[in-house]
Amino acid sequence: VTRVRPGPVGPEPGRRIQEALDRFAAVGPVHLVPEDQEGLDTALLHGRALAEVRPRSVARSAIADLARQLDDRAGSPVRASAARRWRPWWARRAATA
Repeated sequence: VTRVRPGPVGPEPGRRIQEALDRFAAVGPVHLVPEDQEGLDTALLHGRALAEVRPRSVARSAIADLARQLDDRAGSPVRASAARRWRPWWARRAATA
């Protein structure tokens, strides 16, 4: 679930969203991505990844957590180093050329 924020549902939006999904859709645990409109707009405007323009974004952190969970489920034996993950794509290509 993306764009999670307290405004429309009051305090504890994650809990309330999970309760509604459990009750009306019988959906199990969900992954919540907090709202970071400014960070996402900046990334889109500059054609960059959210991690490049807002490395401490709560949305970026939630998306990274989801990616790790999916990677763990897939059992991927190959993991990028932390240094490689934080470099822009053009820097990674130059390093491998």
